[in-house]
Amino acid sequence: MVKFIYFLTLLALLIPSAAISTDYSVQLQNKRLVMKGANSAGIEFKSKNNLVSYAELTGDIPVVEALVKWVRNDLFLAVEKGRVSENCPPRTWLYEIISSSDKTIKLKEYWTGWPESKDEIIEYNINGSAIANPTFEYRFQDFPTKEKYKSTPAKPIIKTQSDRLFRTRLREAAAEQPDFAGHFKVATWGCGSDGCTSFRIIDSNTGEVLPVGGTVSRSCRQNYDEDILVYQPNSRLFIINGNLDDERLGVFYYEFKNKKLILLKETQHPRKNVNCSQPES
Repeated sequence: MVKFIYFLTLLALLIPSAAISTDYSVQLQNKRLVMKGANSAGIEFKSKNNLVSYAELTGDIPVVEALVKWVRNDLFLAVEKGRVSENCPPRTWLYEIISSSDKTIKLKEYWTGWPESKDEIIEYNINGSAIANPTFEYRFQDFPTKEKYKSTPAKPIIKTQSDRLFRTRLREAAAEQPDFAGHFKVATWGCGSDGCTSFRIIDSNTGEVLPVGGTVSRSCRQNYDEDILVYQPNSRLFIINGNLDDERLGVFYYEFKNKKLILLKETQHPRKNVNCSQPES
């Protein structure tokens, strides 16, 4: 399988290109590509060498995480980080960028032997990171953290029955680098319906799974490319932007202090009064 991937890469070098002058490995960083006509399906470049893909039914819950190898400025190979099963090799995808504008991009997906399909050209809308989020009232830089990460993530300490139910996802998240308030990791997973996310916060230094979390869903009144959980690696500000625990739609601002989320303010979501049964003009 490894030899096959190398063969594909060498073959890709022979594919002629009309767009090689643009370095898309830089241009597409932190961009989400949503298939034309879809609300969620597509791919998102988390960095130059990492991407995730989304399915229409899972909303903002990634279905695949992949490593990216840029063969040319307009040609990249994506190799799945995990496997469908122990007996299957990682899936691979080869994409060539055919054309692009400020708002759209066309990718040609070459058949690599998995799954069985033909070469296909797909057009995507380009969304910048958190482009559709409402304007937030609090700034991340006003909540700096002095907490430091020790460099190696600790294994999660699973104690409660609730956490045992999601131990696989907690362990997967705990193995990743912290992404919140210095040395904490926000673990997320789907909770049944489209756009629904449950979360917990893990201390990457100690492995403690904090009794902090909840369920957030995207309302029909929200845009599909809005982030419903918003946070940053070096800030203690945590924002929930959506329908909290199926009870109320709003933007909720929290300060993370003493390993607790302390509510600072709750505001009405700017699209709260949109009528879901009526199409927008």
